[in-house]
Amino acid sequence: MPLRFAVVLIGLLVAAGTAVAEAQSMQRLSVQGSGAVLFPSSDDPFFESDTRIGYEGQLRYTISRLSIGAGYQRSTVYKFSADGVDFSAALSLGFIEPRYVVLAGNVAALYLAGRLGYGALVCSEECNANDAYLTYGG
Repeated sequence: MPLRFAVVLIGLLVAAGTAVAEAQSMQRLSVQGSGAVLFPSSDDPFFESDTRIGYEGQLRYTISRLSIGAGYQRSTVYKFSADGVDFSAALSLGFIEPRYVVLAGNVAALYLAGRLGYGALVCSEECNANDAYLTYGG
């Protein structure tokens, strides 16, 4: 896996070439959205695990190489069905995400990003996970 990552990174750097990153996009203000499909990672004989989904949307403001985004993410992180009982738990959070373009070319860009959010694990049934917490990532 580290070799595959290195090959992809080198490919992005070659594609970016020596171009200067003047902006992430031509628009100062943009709307972005994304989705994800998560497949079960293991088989358990006691329950049937379902495919899960996630999505996010954000509003971004771009200033040259730096952009700041604010948005909402919802991802079903656990879902199963057993003996007629359907249970799911989803991560639900609002976030702020700064990005900085390190290198950009005509086709690809390399950027650094971080994320600070505040959210909760929301369950379809009664559970003790509904407290809200600070989250972070990069």
